[in-house]
Amino acid sequence: MKTGDEGAMNKIFMTYLKRGQDKNQVKIVVFHKGTREHLKNLIGFLRNQNINCSEIPQQDKKKMEELSYFNEGFYITLDPDRWSFYELRSYIQTYADSCEEDAVLRDTLRQELSTCDEDIVFDDQFYVQLTTEIDKCKNLYYQENMSISLFLSSLLKLLRQNLQLYWAAAKLMDIQTRRVSYLNLDPPSLPRNDILKSCSSSPSGSVFRQTIEFCGMHIADIYGKPGPFSPAPSVTNKFLLYVITHIENFIYGHLIHKMETYRLKSELAELRKQQQPSTPLPPEREQITRKKHRLLLLGDTQLSNGQIYSAFSHFDFDRKNIELHTEWDKYRAYDTNSLLAVRSRYDGILLGPMPHSMKGDLSDGDGLIAQMQHEPDRYPPFVVLRDKRGKLKITKESLKSAIKDLVFKLDQVSSYK
Repeated sequence: MKTGDEGAMNKIFMTYLKRGQDKNQVKIVVFHKGTREHLKNLIGFLRNQNINCSEIPQQDKKKMEELSYFNEGFYITLDPDRWSFYELRSYIQTYADSCEEDAVLRDTLRQELSTCDEDIVFDDQFYVQLTTEIDKCKNLYYQENMSISLFLSSLLKLLRQNLQLYWAAAKLMDIQTRRVSYLNLDPPSLPRNDILKSCSSSPSGSVFRQTIEFCGMHIADIYGKPGPFSPAPSVTNKFLLYVITHIENFIYGHLIHKMETYRLKSELAELRKQQQPSTPLPPEREQITRKKHRLLLLGDTQLSNGQIYSAFSHFDFDRKNIELHTEWDKYRAYDTNSLLAVRSRYDGILLGPMPHSMKGDLSDGDGLIAQMQHEPDRYPPFVVLRDKRGKLKITKESLKSAIKDLVFKLDQVSSYK
């Protein structure tokens, strides 16, 4: 199954290939359209999260038509119980999008070369800007199912850019061992082992460390290697202390939540005398994932937009991610090539009555629906709406039935089936 995001500057396109040699593993190919630097950072970030990434052999690349549009690609091998297909895609695309964002606070620490550190003033404007940037880091956490890795990645980028560091890194407390050991770094393309070695040794003049403690617990450490234009240690410390004040309770809350969840799962596992089959996604995760699905309804109908949106909301889809094209007179100008999976921004498509002749590379004599049914693998999951007599028609009943069928198809993709 294939899905993409046409709108992103760092465009990500994922295809589920097959189960690995280990039947408990799945293999995915990720194609990337963007700069080489961003690709290296993306792969480095994923490897820091213990996601197995590997290069695509040249003999495989020769068979991949996607590389005529995308710059490069790589393989991911993972446990399907850890990530659903759409969760992983959203996670990767969110990080890729963040590569484009600039976290530099204007008119604060990035001074002219002639400026002295004593001239740097932390005024009200500075604190407002910095707080806003920290809140953006927290928003990434909530956006992606409480992803502490995305939060730390954006936070470290904030520190590195504003303090003009060679690199920034963070160790987080492991909820099982209660030791500070987990490492995130920025930029993630740098050699992880070299930075880990620098963080593991005693702090020196070339690397600083700030310990984060909350409620008597050592929850994290922040590290950084100053560059030639970094401010004086006193300025750096003041900056770090303000940041830590605004994140220590946040990190503590995350860790407490994870520890309690781990405890409850361990107790439930003890109570189960025999393993029960598990669903790919718990209900709350499934609901969050479904709200992110981008859907298209393409076809003439007498239903109002309100009736259509109501039908989608019944299945937990978010109205803002539903695109409607229901005006007959505009169909002939609609570019059907935009629906191809490699270009499409949609996760699922619903098809109703439409002209036989439309814009795009359609086979001679075939309309869009016939072509999609003839080559379904070239398109995102789709369903054709028909009434009880089999006539192509969008009604309340056919829409409800079609959305239900589409949900099943999306769930199949999500669980790598």
